[in-house]
Amino acid sequence: MRLGQQRYDLVRSQSGFSVTIHDSNHVRGPQAWQLDLHYVPAETNPRPRPLWEREYLELCFQPFQYKTSDWRELTGFGPGPDLDPILFNITLGNLLAGGDSCPRQSVCPDEITITHLAGYNFRCQFSGSVVWDDREYDLEVDDEIPFAEATVDVPVNSRDVLAAARAIARREIQLADCAGQHVALKDCGEQRMFFRSLNQGHAVTLLTPWRELTA
Repeated sequence: MRLGQQRYDLVRSQSGFSVTIHDSNHVRGPQAWQLDLHYVPAETNPRPRPLWEREYLELCFQPFQYKTSDWRELTGFGPGPDLDPILFNITLGNLLAGGDSCPRQSVCPDEITITHLAGYNFRCQFSGSVVWDDREYDLEVDDEIPFAEATVDVPVNSRDVLAAARAIARREIQLADCAGQHVALKDCGEQRMFFRSLNQGHAVTLLTPWRELTA
């Protein structure tokens, strides 16, 4: 990534596409996609930052109302004729200087191109601008990014939560393979509160095999 004259190296193990698959009545729609890119300063920068200016940048893309029937078809992941740019949220933040003293900044997109390469990998090319430290900078990205995980909301009455999650992922986005999972069971006896009613199911995170294929 290039931010002005400074360059950053991708932390690939912490970066990737992810999606949460909800039911059709969810406030964010049936699918909530996100792209998180993590970066550290490149050693080739002409001006090394002082030790007290530690940086670990996160560039986050959230296209609201975006959905696809096949995870391989992410070419529409970006502002375009079918996706209102106002509903495409892009922010940049320094994870080592969080809080009110260093809030996340909104990024203005010019162009984003997603190309499926092989397996679970995509090429992400992005250009835009951001106001950082009271100055406007050009921002460019050209990196290989994996599709890392899918989280599925599973109905609480499912007999086999993991099997149900895999079936839903296969039906909704054609995700057939899984290299691991994390199951968060909902406590059905907990007190029902209004905001909890937005998500009444178990949450199952399915990890894609991208790490195994690139090892």
